[in-house]
Amino acid sequence: DFFFGNVLGQGSYAKVFHAQMKKNHMDFAVKVMDQSFIRKENKTAFVLTERKVMSRLSHPNIVKFYCSFRDHHSLYLVMELCRGGDLFGNQQEQGVSDAACSFELTQFYMAELVNALEYMHSQHVIHRDIKPDNLLLSEDGHLKVTDFGTAKVRRPIHSDACQFCGTASYVSPEVLHDKPASRGADLWAMGCLIFQMFTGRAPFVGENDYLTFQVIINHSSEEFDFPSSVPEAAQDLIRKLLVQDPEERIGAQQNEEGYAELKNHPFFEGVEWDDIGDQTPP
Repeated sequence: DFFFGNVLGQGSYAKVFHAQMKKNHMDFAVKVMDQSFIRKENKTAFVLTERKVMSRLSHPNIVKFYCSFRDHHSLYLVMELCRGGDLFGNQQEQGVSDAACSFELTQFYMAELVNALEYMHSQHVIHRDIKPDNLLLSEDGHLKVTDFGTAKVRRPIHSDACQFCGTASYVSPEVLHDKPASRGADLWAMGCLIFQMFTGRAPFVGENDYLTFQVIINHSSEEFDFPSSVPEAAQDLIRKLLVQDPEERIGAQQNEEGYAELKNHPFFEGVEWDDIGDQTPP
């Protein structure tokens, strides 16, 4: 049913291809996963989770899921094609000096991420692996969250999202302490992203994953050092997101007031939240 073209990305058990449907020549991104490897490495739950979560989410800032199918060798997830690459690639093009991305660019994409997270969390979905590689850009430059393989559908009353997952530099301290991941885990990762977009580097980096985890666990937001190029409003927001207690992070309150407080932070001053999808990215 598809012509397969270039490889867009590759993970431990999957490749994502630019594919075109034969009958109508429409373009898609198709994630191809090796069934034998999935069974051998006990990745079945991740595959089922990704399909389940993506099929229930519908938002302009989340990659659209169309369908899935399989053959004797592989599983296929058919998704929206994002021609703009990923946010990390975009950041690299901006340079990796102390001003890796402009304030306008960072504010715009973090506002779109806030809209995506607010929607996800309202659907009781915790992404748990927010990082530049999982933030894609559409052809017209708008942000799209992808890769829901480690996501968790959290029942409103229960705290059952305890399994460790994520990427070292963006993992929240409560996850490292084997505590349940909540919406606060995604907000912590957003704080890391804001820092990285302004500075060109992640805020928590060690010589290996273990040492990175130690830096995260021992981090105090009050003692955070920022390059002079990071605006005061951004510094304040980062400090309020990179708080050890997940319930104290701005936006983490389990009601509408949480995201209202986040959206009203001075860093987002001037953002037209309801119309941001119609705006031209900086």
